[in-house]
Amino acid sequence: MKFLAAKYPTVKFLKAISTTCISNYPDKNLPTIFVYYEGELKKQIAGPLEFRGPNLTQDEFEYLIGKSNAIETDIKEDPRPKIKDKLFTDLSDTNDW
Repeated sequence: MKFLAAKYPTVKFLKAISTTCISNYPDKNLPTIFVYYEGELKKQIAGPLEFRGPNLTQDEFEYLIGKSNAIETDIKEDPRPKIKDKLFTDLSDTNDW
């Protein structure tokens, strides 16, 4: 987040303890990011699945926030590495008969 804060100096990035901001906020929803633009909630990214697990890259994070239109990013396509489906790859390789 420090990288994005430096890249977008007109954007406010805040960090807080969840239960201080929202009482009884469930740990299963952590991490969570609320994206506001002009006072309106534009996007909520909650939980490890939406954050794509522990290996989320800076470009992926910027892309996720950019999808909410709260920042203007040059990253227009999802930079997440594409996962090949092993089953279909193996099947297509055997269809050469």
